[in-house]
Amino acid sequence: GSDNPTMPARADMSASLLKAVAEADVVFFDKPGCPYCAQAKAALKSAGITFMEVSHSQYRSDLVAATGKSSAPSVWIKGTYVGGCNDGTQSWHGVRPMLANGKLQQLLAAEASPPTSNDTVVMTGMRGAGKTHLGKAAADALGWPFFDMDVVYEERYGPIRATVDKDGWPTFRTREVAMLVEYLQLHPKRTVIACGGGIVETEGGRAALRAHFPVVQALKPIEDVEAYLNADKNRPSLGDGPRAIFERRAPWYDDVSD
Repeated sequence: GSDNPTMPARADMSASLLKAVAEADVVFFDKPGCPYCAQAKAALKSAGITFMEVSHSQYRSDLVAATGKSSAPSVWIKGTYVGGCNDGTQSWHGVRPMLANGKLQQLLAAEASPPTSNDTVVMTGMRGAGKTHLGKAAADALGWPFFDMDVVYEERYGPIRATVDKDGWPTFRTREVAMLVEYLQLHPKRTVIACGGGIVETEGGRAALRAHFPVVQALKPIEDVEAYLNADKNRPSLGDGPRAIFERRAPWYDDVSD
């Protein structure tokens, strides 16, 4: 592996992980009762280095996707993965060896690394799963513009409920896919885009998402989604209940997401 201490993790980082590792110069994904976590934290504290602790379990799947490692701790310096307590995915990784050879201090003193990928991030997932909230947070953290495609649709065609009542779902889906393709062409880099939850309902929508990288799926317990959607009277009915809709869409979300 490279001995370059500014080498970032792999490019397949989720928007939520990008945001988390940007919260502080040193972000420490911790696991309760983990002896290596305790050793790494003690070493950092002894060196006078402050760090922000984050739940490892909350980001486990994102960390595995980004680093290929599921072990704790997972330590990040200025957006760069530097391994765990004693090792990682590169020969120079590990809090304790990096403190001993000065590379950790060198990384802290360096300018912050740029995001691992400048490609536009597309958010997908059920209505009410948090695409807009997460997308805005990621865009703010990255300093990128954010577009909610439902908002874009309403600016162009009018309220979604009214246009669906007037023109029908097929017309809405056709417009929705066309706008996504248009915005990906206009904003291929350094942008965050949140799609409508039903973008995966058509093969055209799924093809557009499969052709792009990265696509991030926002997930929330279906009980929370149901509560949110049952309280929202401004959106047109999809016919089936939220749980049935999610069960139908789940394989499509998984298929198009990175």
